[in-house]
Amino acid sequence: MEANTFAAELLIPDELIFDNPGMTDKQIAGIIGCDSKIMEFKKI
Repeated sequence: MEANTFAAELLIPDELIFDNPGMTDKQIAGIIGCDSKIMEFKKI
């Protein structure tokens, strides 16, 4: 679980989320080329 959280924090910059407030988790994960499950580990 810690490895997943680390990967999410590394791959998904906070700015990506803040700059795209209308996007879903699935859409944001798609931008970085990952499965949407990784968004469950992202802490904002």
